[in-house]
Amino acid sequence: MGVTKIYSQSIPTHDSSLILHNIISYHIRYAVEADLGASSKDLLAPYGEGIFQKLMPADGQLETEIMPYNGETLYPDKTYQLFVIHLPGFKTVYPNGRAITNRLHAFRFDEYYLVAYNAKKDSIKYISGNFFKSAITQDFKLDNNAPESFFPYLRLRCHAMKPGNIIFNRRVETGLYFTIYSKDLNIDVEVFIRYDDHETVNITDSRLSGSITSTNIKSRIIHADSY
Repeated sequence: MGVTKIYSQSIPTHDSSLILHNIISYHIRYAVEADLGASSKDLLAPYGEGIFQKLMPADGQLETEIMPYNGETLYPDKTYQLFVIHLPGFKTVYPNGRAITNRLHAFRFDEYYLVAYNAKKDSIKYISGNFFKSAITQDFKLDNNAPESFFPYLRLRCHAMKPGNIIFNRRVETGLYFTIYSKDLNIDVEVFIRYDDHETVNITDSRLSGSITSTNIKSRIIHADSY
């Protein structure tokens, strides 16, 4: 991979690079055919760039920014500090000063990410965004009989959609429905959490079908967390 420039506050370069590599790996894994730059037989197109050239430039700098999270909701494990990754497209700056930003078609909420970082343990928890996520529910006190206990968890897990107000909707046999106001889209979005799987937040809104944490989604479905 070419040189990567990461503007980070308090996360070492090595760990910052790991975060970006996670993001890139996820985007390559779940990209739709239109972004691959290859045919259905995995043959490269004669013109244009393959996805590996867009996301792993060999002759330019892929830039991103990592900054402390300034929201009101803190991570329950106080040994971890929250950080936001701002990635408004994959921006590559070349030696001649030319800059190109690539955005992929398959991903919604693809600008903001949230991680928790423990400097002493050199440990990263991947919370929200279009990357491979960490299991984090063990750090929260979630109670199926107290839906409001999910609010802090949802605010962090759904950070990529820029959550505003969160409301509990209804209880069904298999789980709980919530409504989250997305500042990113300026709409209310309905999500569902199963009683037996708190890690996966499913977006049930027909406008935004998908899952926040699933890693087994067919490419025709729009990815939603990205948050």
